[in-house]
Amino acid sequence: MNRKHYLSRHGKYVDYRIALLGCRDLRDDEERSSPCGMLSYLMDHAPLPAELPGESRRALEDLKDLLHRWDLLRDGDLLGYVHQELQARQTRKRHGRYFTPRDIVDYIVSRALTPVPRGAPPIILDPACGSGQFLIAAYAFLSDSGDRRRGTRRNAEDLIRNRLHGIDIDPVAASICRWNLSRVSGIEEGEIKNIDNYNYLFNNLRAGETSGFTAVLGNPPWGSRLSADERRAAREQYSSAVSGVNTFTLFIERTRELLAPGGTMAFLLPEAYLNIGAHSVSRRQVLEHMRILDIAAWGERFRGVFAPSVSFIAAREESPVARSRHIVRISAPSENGSATATLIPQAHYDSTPQNIFNIHYSRRAVELISRIEDGECFHLRGTARFFLGVVTGDNPHHLRDARSHEAPDPIIIGRDLSQYRIDYSGHHFRFDPGTLQQVAPRELYLTPNKLLYKFIGRRLVFALDTEGRYSLNNVNALIPGDSKLEPECLLALLNSRLMQYYYEKNFFTVKVLRGNLERLPLRAADGGTRRKIRSLVRRVMESPDSGAGMRSRETIEDIVFSIYGIGDAEAAHISEAVLSPAPALSLQ
Repeated sequence: MNRKHYLSRHGKYVDYRIALLGCRDLRDDEERSSPCGMLSYLMDHAPLPAELPGESRRALEDLKDLLHRWDLLRDGDLLGYVHQELQARQTRKRHGRYFTPRDIVDYIVSRALTPVPRGAPPIILDPACGSGQFLIAAYAFLSDSGDRRRGTRRNAEDLIRNRLHGIDIDPVAASICRWNLSRVSGIEEGEIKNIDNYNYLFNNLRAGETSGFTAVLGNPPWGSRLSADERRAAREQYSSAVSGVNTFTLFIERTRELLAPGGTMAFLLPEAYLNIGAHSVSRRQVLEHMRILDIAAWGERFRGVFAPSVSFIAAREESPVARSRHIVRISAPSENGSATATLIPQAHYDSTPQNIFNIHYSRRAVELISRIEDGECFHLRGTARFFLGVVTGDNPHHLRDARSHEAPDPIIIGRDLSQYRIDYSGHHFRFDPGTLQQVAPRELYLTPNKLLYKFIGRRLVFALDTEGRYSLNNVNALIPGDSKLEPECLLALLNSRLMQYYYEKNFFTVKVLRGNLERLPLRAADGGTRRKIRSLVRRVMESPDSGAGMRSRETIEDIVFSIYGIGDAEAAHISEAVLSPAPALSLQ
């Protein structure tokens, strides 16, 4: 659902009127804690600002007229939209706040409030409530479908005064939230006491406020800049900050502590939360204290923000048995509301590298990965020496297309490399550590029978350097250091479709990192199989695109599948998944 569909009526009219208002500061210069004059006027808190020029005055009057005829529950949060559109882009980015699309709000609220524990009426908190989108949706859900499900009717006063709580660091946003809730409920703004203005992360709940929430939901700030004092406080107060300080991981930790047993946390997060190393401690905490109910991938839905988002819904669960038996629902909802879901055992995430929450495969993929990891495997960690290619600091200055007195040393660059083969382009340079930005010891580069691999790319690309040449920084290298790591056999494993499948399902970066390669589960073959692999690999290296070379590659693939005990049907599935163009969300 796009932005104009969110404001389902008069979208162009609204945007045009907002543009006429300009980009004024949304706070009074003299009293920073009070709403600005324009928003105060729209909420009937103040007269029309006298200093506005005529065209802006008319636009503001038009917006007020529209606002008072607007159906909040049907058409969405118009005043909040005006508020955020008027904010200077620098200010909005600094605080990490963006307007959440309506369909995502409805999805999160419905799934957060459907599994609430039976018995006591739900108590709900949005800790970064902004203008109240999530609380408005929660009010609608509880006063309509939610109450009918329970066979009772809760009155508006009970919901607004006792059940719905909001906190926001921005006093303007908190004021708009109270105004919006007053509009939908009929309760006077002055009687709405549970929407407050303070810092959720570094302040205790105010006196009289509750803890033990049934549901904590919303869109916490992403990447909001913290002051030096706040970053220091975060490291002192939040254990998740050990692996990296980010506001949304702090929100997750704080929220987990405030939930009632069985209570639900439902946040919109950047997809990076699921797989980036800096969030690994937070993911570990979730696995140790929560059942992950639902992860939905929404893609890039925020205007001007090029980061895919996910809704992440989890319930507090202290029983290890319940967590280990739990199944996670993963989907990618479409704009028309449909979604194909897949189910993943939560226990699988206990064993992924850095507890990555992989949403890009199905239960079948989990079973295949477990099969690949089972059995007697060895790893490159501690058994191979890795080193980086040469960083010149200025390639045009140092590299030459041919050998010369100034550039006597051959060097392999990224485009020279393909699987099994080095098509050397003839580049040379001078290996002089004193003039180069970063180098490994000379003897490492000159080692024959080392494996070179591309540092950037989604595909694993390894080739055998039999001559011992230098490589540029986009080509890294490893030297096998164990009898089980025969270069040709290792080359066959690392270039195989099976290993590509494993790599794609477990790691989420276009950089081929040493730490990830060191985790790959490698298996040794018997002597006869190793001899056969060596012969096939040499044939591929000599002529990879010939008929004999291509047949040899297919034979290598068959042997690798056999080494790992993968049957024909599973091998076909892996090959299809690896060779087919990957969709936005692969559930294979």
